Amino acid sequence: MNKILIALIVFFYLPNIILAQADSTKPKLEFKKENIFVDGNIGLQFSNSIRFNFSPVVGYKITPKLWAGPGVTYHYVTGYNFYSNHIYGLKFMARFFPKPRFFGNAVYEQLYIPSGNNRVKLDRLLIGAGYVQSLGKSAFYIMAMVNVLPAPNYYVRNPIYRTGIMVNF
Repeated sequence: MNKILIALIVFFYLPNIILAQADSTKPKLEFKKENIFVDGNIGLQFSNSIRFNFSPVVGYKITPKLWAGPGVTYHYVTGYNFYSNHIYGLKFMARFFPKPRFFGNAVYEQLYIPSGNNRVKLDRLLIGAGYVQSLGKSAFYIMAMVNVLPAPNYYVRNPIYRTGIMVNF
């Protein structure tokens, strides 16, 4: 009876002891507040029309080289023919830094644009590259991107150039 009891104890507790020891050697993933960043664009353009753009992103530095996060997009466009459009949607951004100041960027946006009396969904996948210059706890960046998904020519013109300021907390 004692041998059976010892065998059961070993059978049920030995794997827990082994796994507990194995888990202690794995690197632990932990949330760090200093890995949160705020990125995005605020734009204003005057020509035959007036355009306003507000597109913030709140992200997380998954590794020092890989950053990602969700965001929202809002565009307001008004023209000399007294028309105005509100364009809005959601986006997800991923940025990879192969070298300290150079990065590759990918942004998937799902926008809702006016079409007659309705709104239609426009998917954009913007792929590009850029350069970033540190400014202490923040940084200035410039990048060029192209939309690789089919889209109406009146809304998406390639290439797309963006500049902005990233803020780290």
